[in-house]
Amino acid sequence: MTRVRTSLALSFLEKYSSFAIQLLASVVIARLVSPEAFGVFAVAYSIVGFAHVIREMGVNNYLVRHPNLRPRDIRAALFATGIVAWGLGAALFAALPLVGWSYGEPVRATTAVLLLSFLVMPISSTIFAILQREMEFGALLWINIAGAIANAGCAVGLTFAGWGALGLAWASVAGQVASTLVAIAYRPHRDHFLPSPSGAADVFRFGSLVMLSSVLGQFSTNAANLITAKFVSFDDMGQFGRAQSVTGLFSRLIMEAVQPLVLPVLSSLRRSGTDLALPCLQAFAYLTGVTWPFFAFVAVYADPIVLALFGEHWDPAAGLLRLMAAGGIFWVVQPIASPLLIAIDRARDTLRAQVVNQVLSVLAVLVAAPQGITAVAGVAILVSAGHAATWLYFLRAVVRLSARALAAVAARSAAATAIALALPVVFLAFGPPLSPLPRVMLGGTGLGLAWLAGVLLTRHPIAVELLHLAQGAKGAVLRRWARGGTGEDTRLRPSHAAGRISSK
Repeated sequence: MTRVRTSLALSFLEKYSSFAIQLLASVVIARLVSPEAFGVFAVAYSIVGFAHVIREMGVNNYLVRHPNLRPRDIRAALFATGIVAWGLGAALFAALPLVGWSYGEPVRATTAVLLLSFLVMPISSTIFAILQREMEFGALLWINIAGAIANAGCAVGLTFAGWGALGLAWASVAGQVASTLVAIAYRPHRDHFLPSPSGAADVFRFGSLVMLSSVLGQFSTNAANLITAKFVSFDDMGQFGRAQSVTGLFSRLIMEAVQPLVLPVLSSLRRSGTDLALPCLQAFAYLTGVTWPFFAFVAVYADPIVLALFGEHWDPAAGLLRLMAAGGIFWVVQPIASPLLIAIDRARDTLRAQVVNQVLSVLAVLVAAPQGITAVAGVAILVSAGHAATWLYFLRAVVRLSARALAAVAARSAAATAIALALPVVFLAFGPPLSPLPRVMLGGTGLGLAWLAGVLLTRHPIAVELLHLAQGAKGAVLRRWARGGTGEDTRLRPSHAAGRISSK
C-alpha cells in the first residue's frame, strides 16, 4: 500500500506540474487567438483524435496487464503500433481533400500538421506502457513535463506571431517530439526500437477489442464536435471547446493522475485473488468525494472562471460550461469500470458498453445540434447519465456491488459536497465586489476549507487518508526533532561512515 501511495503522489505531481504549465499557457493563448481560430483547431483535433486512439491499439493495456512480459512482447507491441499508426496516418493524409471539402481549408491545413505526430508516437507508446507497468512515475513526471514545456512554449510563441490554429497544431507536434526524446533517454533499450512481427498476432487479438472500445469512448466527444461543426459557426465551436477545456480540468487534475495507476493495481489484485468489490467501492468513494465538489463549484462559479481564464470575448462559454459541469457528476463510473473489466479479461464487455453509449451519444447530438450549441451542451447531461448507467450495469454483472453499498457511498459524498459548497455560495452571494480572478480564488479557498470540514464531519473515507497523511507528517517531524534533540551530528558518526565505506 505504501508503494501505491508513493506512486499516486508522483502521478499527481506529474499531472499537476504539466497542468500548471499548460494552464498558464492557455490563459495567455486565449488572449492571442480568436474563438474562431480555436474552433478550427478543435475540429481538426477531433478528426485526428480518432486515429490517436486507434494508434494506441490497446498496447498500454496489453503490456501493463501481461502476466509474464518478455522482450519479444515489447517488440511485437511496437510492430503492431507502428503498422496501425503509420497506416492510419497515411490514410488520413490521403483523406485531407475530403476534410477540406467538409470543413474548409483552415481545418485541412491544421489537420495535416497534427498528422506529423504519428511519426514518433509508436516509439513513445511502448516506453510509456513499460514505465506505467513498473510504476516508474518519477520518470513519467519528467517525460510529460518536457512535453508540456515544449507544447506551451511553442503555442505561446507561434500564436503571438499570428499563426492561429496552425500555431496550436505545430505546438502539439513539438510537445509529442519532446516527450518521445526524453522517454528514449529513460529507456534506451533496443526492444523499443526493433519491431518484430513475432507475437504481434496476440497484440492485435487483445488490442482490437480494447481499440474498438477506446475508439467508441472517444466517439462521444469527437463525433459531437464534428457533427455540431456542420450546424454552427467556428466561433460557436471555439466557445464550446473552451467550456470543454474547463470541464476537462477534472480529467487533468484527477483522472489523468489516478487512471495510470488503476489498471496496474487492479491487475495485481486480481492476480493475487483479492475480491475486487471493496476496492471498487473505495474508488467510487474517493472519486465522488473529489469530483462532485469540483463540478458543483464550476457550475456555480462558471462566469468568473471563464472571465478569469480566457477574458471577456469568451463570455458565452460560461453558460455552456454550467451545463457541462452538471453532466460531470456522472463521470466517475467509467474510469473505474473500464480498467476493471479489462483487468478481469472482460474486454468484450467494455466494447458492448461503448457501443450502447455511443449510439446514445450520436442520436442525442444529431437531435440537439440543429437547435444550436446550447442544446448540445444541455443534452450532454442526459448522455452522461446514460453512460454511467450502462457502465454500472456491466460492472455489477461481474463484481458483487450491492445497490445499498453504492447508495451509501453516494449519500456520504453528496453530504460532503453540500457542506463544501456552503462557503463558496456565501462568498458569491454576499462577498465584496471583486474582479473575476480574486473572486475565483476566494471561492476556491472557501471550497477547500469547507470540503475539509465536510469529509471530516461526514466521516468520508477520504478523511481516513487525510488522517493517515497527517499522522505520517507528524511522525516525520517527531523523528527529526528526536534526532536533533540528541545534540549529536549524525553526519559525523563513525559507525555510519564505516558502514558506507564497507558497503562499497
